[in-house]
Amino acid sequence: MAETFSYKVIDSIEKVFRYIIPGVAFGFMLALSYPSSFTEVHRIVQNSGFSIFLLVLTVGMSIYVIHKYFIKITFELLVYKLNLSPVNLYVEKKDGGYRLRDYIKGLSMLNVERHENEEKYPSGYYTYLWSIRHYSFIMSELLILFSIFYENGSYVSSHVGIVRLGGIILLILSIFSYVYIQILEKHTTEELFKKNFDNK
Repeated sequence: MAETFSYKVIDSIEKVFRYIIPGVAFGFMLALSYPSSFTEVHRIVQNSGFSIFLLVLTVGMSIYVIHKYFIKITFELLVYKLNLSPVNLYVEKKDGGYRLRDYIKGLSMLNVERHENEEKYPSGYYTYLWSIRHYSFIMSELLILFSIFYENGSYVSSHVGIVRLGGIILLILSIFSYVYIQILEKHTTEELFKKNFDNK
């Protein structure tokens, strides 16, 4: 009972930070790219009595959700088509490849298997890896975005090349880490539930 309560507390804290970090990163980049706009937003928020914490949380949540669904639509399906996803273990190869219409079925089977064997699956470790990868992806996206749109006289306008290069490098590293984690999850799933695949 105590362990379950502790897990729920840690999980709740992790979820708050999941949304706060992108919000703080956005605010930081906004201040460096549009200092006058940042000051004006800060003044409006203070005068309205709206909580800055809630604003950061709302912005961070929006960024995280947009980013996550963008990744799902693009990278997850691409990795699946390349046979690098754990979902591929639950889908039969047809006509020389993996059909997109089979992805949802394979994903649901994967989720059921993990849920039924959650004491075996190292979900905490993968949650940590995915969190780091999400943050690096979001930071790279913000760096690239604000290296394109910025205010003259701002810090970014004076260092636009470094900011853009940093964003591109971080984006490349994030893509490689995404593929790496997918492959790692695939091998972990295959080893943990090997009997199920052997019986197919």
